[in-house]
Parts: sequence; C-alpha cells; structure tokens
Amino acid sequence: MKPVTKWIFVFAICLSLVVITFPVSASSGNNVNNQINTEDKIDIDNAKDSVVQYLGTDRAIKSTDIQYRGDIETPLGNLYSLSNGKDLFYINQKTGDVELAYFYQTSPELKVLSSIISTEEAKAIAKAYAEKHYKNFNKKNMQLVSSQLYDHGAGGQNYIFGWAEENTVAFTLNRVYISVNAYDGNIISYLAKERTITTSLKPEIEEADALAIAIGQFEGLISPRADATLSVICLETDIQHLAWIVTVHGEKKDDLTQGGQVLVDAMNGEVLLFNPFN
Repeated sequence: MKPVTKWIFVFAICLSLVVITFPVSASSGNNVNNQINTEDKIDIDNAKDSVVQYLGTDRAIKSTDIQYRGDIETPLGNLYSLSNGKDLFYINQKTGDVELAYFYQTSPELKVLSSIISTEEAKAIAKAYAEKHYKNFNKKNMQLVSSQLYDHGAGGQNYIFGWAEENTVAFTLNRVYISVNAYDGNIISYLAKERTITTSLKPEIEEADALAIAIGQFEGLISPRADATLSVICLETDIQHLAWIVTVHGEKKDDLTQGGQVLVDAMNGEVLLFNPFN
C-alpha cells in the first residue's frame, strides 16, 4: 500500500477530523452550537475532568480552571469545546476522549530560528506522546502515514507526524496526528479519532479503475499520472464509505502545478469529492 502523501486532503474531506490548521478554526467559533442536547452524552463537568486527566502531571490544573466554549457537530460525533487560557481541547461527548488538544506557542526568538531538532528526534517525541494518549496505539496496526517539516518563516517551524490504522488492505478512521515544535520539542497539537468500522473493507472498484475515473475528472492534463490510497472516510454523520483517495498530477502549465485530488467510492465508482488543485 502506498503511503498517504496527501493526508491533509483526508482531513478536508473528513470534517470530523477538523483540520490540522485548527488553531485558527478552533478559535473562530463558527462551528460552535450552544444548543445542548443532554441525551446519551457525558456532562460538561466530566468533560473537564477528562482534560485534567489528559494533562496529568505534565501540567496540573483543576477542572474549575477550564472554560466551556460550546458544542461542535461533526460527521463522526459531537464534541465539547473547552479551553484553559489559550489552550484548546475538544472532548468526545460520548466517550469523554480528548480528540483534539492545541497548546498555544509563543513565537520563537530570532536567535533560535536556525536551530531545530532532527526529524528522528521529533518523531520519537510524537510517537511517545501518541502511545501515552491514544488508547490502543500499540494494539492496532498503526502505520506512519505522514512526516513533514513545515516552515512558517518568522512564525517558526513545526513537524507534523501522523499514524493511521491499516486493516487488511485499507486504512481505517483510526488516526492520530501530532505537531511538534521544531525548536524545543514541545507538543503543539494532538488530533485523534478511534471509531468502530461499519463498512466493508473489500473494494468492488479496482485501483486501476479508480485511477482512470479520477484522471477523467480533469481536462487538458499533459502526461497525467496518479496514485491512490484505499481508506475509510466519513462525509456525513454516521455514514462511512470505503474510498480510493486519488492524487492526480500533470505536467506544469504556465509554471503552475496541474492536478488535484479525487475521492472515488470503492464500491460503485461514484466521485464523492473533487479537489481540482494540487
């Protein structure tokens, strides 16, 4: 199975996973719903306790230090939005799991901008954090699907590492992504999901057919080429699909990169989502 090189596209299509750029979206409050449905979910006090337990001895806080910001609805379930100062936490309303944590980072001083920790050191930090906070990490077949250093100029640099469960031939919804400060190794963000898979993992559409369908969505591509990853996705509440996530490339045109990503239903060949930009 090919590695997931376009994992951010997976996040874009799986709205439940928010997006890895959540520091902006999480603070905007655009998706917050203050209408609280009390059926079949933990209460806010228990959600706050989950944050306290999640932080543990790393940073001792009391539940009274945590503020409730609202409810967030996603295709993979609803979350409580909580905060402690500028740090943000999203709690699964049914399980109480911390599914997103963002730790505010101050901008690095200019003198350290040229000195960062190695990829291997950062990955070891991220994996240890995943093993500590993502239950069953070592019991599942978690495969590293992304490892990248992002340079934000004066805003500093950070690594993002992602693991996804590989089950037989496809990746499942069980994933964890961790961002590491490239200068001091501190955790910037933790984003995770663990769900029961309710759809078949046996595709009816072969990879070659999915590639042809995806390439056919683009017009005028020169020397098109594509690669695909089979994965479970969730675009609507509680509706899972097995899909080919196809990345299409073409020769540059007017110095612009050509191609994009296409989601092809692995059971019937339907195009579920089309992103015409690479």
